[in-house]
Amino acid sequence: MAIYVAAYDLKVKNKDDADVIRAMKSFFTYLHLQESVWLIDSMLSAVDVRDHLSPHLKVGDTLFIGRLTGEWASYHLNQPSKEWLQSPTRRW
Repeated sequence: MAIYVAAYDLKVKNKDDADVIRAMKSFFTYLHLQESVWLIDSMLSAVDVRDHLSPHLKVGDTLFIGRLTGEWASYHLNQPSKEWLQSPTRRW
């Protein structure tokens, strides 16, 4: 069990990222942290998360998946995001 950061960059300007968003939301426990940065609480490996998301990207798009630890800091992060991160149910 782990918390992963999933960050993507769509290379085509004004590209609709609805496909990527649907794929992110298919994980049961997630936080849409910033425009193209998500946190995913999952029992999958980083490779499995990447493999689940990558079919929804196009040539030239980039994707990064990394495992987080329980240590984090933020600046002007909204309260719901802080609560998600501080939840005792997080599987760091």
